[in-house]
Amino acid sequence: MTELPDWARQLDLAPHPEGGWYRETWRSELTVSQSSLPPGYSGPRSAGTAILFLLMPGQQSAWHTVRSAELWFHHRGSPLVLEIGADRNTAGTRLLGPDIEAGQHHATDQGRLVVAGLCALPVAGRHQQ
Repeated sequence: MTELPDWARQLDLAPHPEGGWYRETWRSELTVSQSSLPPGYSGPRSAGTAILFLLMPGQQSAWHTVRSAELWFHHRGSPLVLEIGADRNTAGTRLLGPDIEAGQHHATDQGRLVVAGLCALPVAGRHQQ
């Protein structure tokens, strides 16, 4: 298991099932019933949640289906590549990072992440799959 730096341990992060580390920081008190959701949901869902998410060098988030909108914000560290699309073979990418002048983005745009597949990996580890 990857050893976390002191600053990450202070955030009380836990292993994420799809890879990396996370901690939920907020969950809406409003719940949306399964009957109000589009097909494909296995039960009711919170109207919104927020998490902190960390990938250490050599880690990546496994390709997975995202049924609800997600927003990603880059806060610290190396740039991160998000692969986004209906399937991994045709996925586009979004580069999150601190250097906006170099074409990096500080956040995703919500519309690109609705009902898509998603994989996240640090730029340094992109070709180590």
